[in-house]
Amino acid sequence: MKKICVPITSLSQFGEAEKLADLIELRLDYFSKKELSDLSALGKNESGKKIIATIRPSRELGKFGGGERERLELFKKVIACARIDFVDLEFDSKIIDGLKPFLEKRGIKLILSKHFARTTPSLIELKALQKKMVEKGAFACKIVCFANKFSDNLTTLTLVKESKTPLVSFCMGEFGVISRILSPNFGALFTFASLNAENAIASGQVPAAELRMAYEGL
Repeated sequence: MKKICVPITSLSQFGEAEKLADLIELRLDYFSKKELSDLSALGKNESGKKIIATIRPSRELGKFGGGERERLELFKKVIACARIDFVDLEFDSKIIDGLKPFLEKRGIKLILSKHFARTTPSLIELKALQKKMVEKGAFACKIVCFANKFSDNLTTLTLVKESKTPLVSFCMGEFGVISRILSPNFGALFTFASLNAENAIASGQVPAAELRMAYEGL
């Protein structure tokens, strides 16, 4: 089954995302301080949509500018007051071990991620990275690359096809759109789509409504 994850950058977008997404990613690094101070409404989510909590630092294409200790405390707060199914954390983050006990206590699954903002490493390199992620305790791995040429898509699609563990992988950029669309066909856990054309937060994101229509035709 093809699954679409829609990132939202404000709580005000949650209702619209519910209508389009199978999973909703809370990009908490975009949320206002006021929104972060009152996330209790998410604990009452009865839509059945899976929720991913992400606080992406600037070094990984995000907006969070604070330190790791501050980020850890924010994750703890979110986990305590909202119904969260997954937490997405960078593979090289120093707070993985500090966060794991809180996730395990609440049955929240860990997604470890890595973004290559300018290139697509070789398939061998990506497989080695995925292996390290799994060994570090990832339930699922997210490996996102940048396509400088069409064949870069084949690298991430092959990675997905040959994976023995849950994986999300595709290419960003103009040349990477096809891998975003096709990765679930190759076995990806899900793919990402924007809420709409005006709210894309990564290069090459397809609006969720358009992606849903494309899947109906495949």
